[in-house]
Amino acid sequence: MIVSQVEWLYLGIRLVGAAYLIWIGGRMILGARKPPQATPEMLESSAFAAARKGYLVSMTNPKALAFYGSIFAVMVPAHAPGWFYAAIVIIAAAVSGLWYCGMAVLFSSPAVRGGFMRFKVVFETLMGVFLVGLGGRLLLTR
Repeated sequence: MIVSQVEWLYLGIRLVGAAYLIWIGGRMILGARKPPQATPEMLESSAFAAARKGYLVSMTNPKALAFYGSIFAVMVPAHAPGWFYAAIVIIAAAVSGLWYCGMAVLFSSPAVRGGFMRFKVVFETLMGVFLVGLGGRLLLTR
């Protein structure tokens, strides 16, 4: 792999990744006490518009790119046949679709949404601390 052969590239990716984790974790910690800001203007007018927006958010998420990129880099043989690549893309799309649809169905329940909102500060603060710690560990280890 190129990254394992070019030390400065590996170091750069590691530093950028660590900085991103620390930044996103810090934002979660600072924003944990803020109430959600959903206004009628922010809501989508149709199911198709909501699905399109969700798809675009998911596909432009750098975490998703890093996750699937790492799967391809580690799990896919160098000379895999074309059907293998197609199967991976189909499986990844199915897993993502099931996950996001499952979360949408779960959080469409008022009881689940209310439960999350009661513990929002705790969840987001703990996750923020975890991400800052992960980024710090990434910065400090070789």
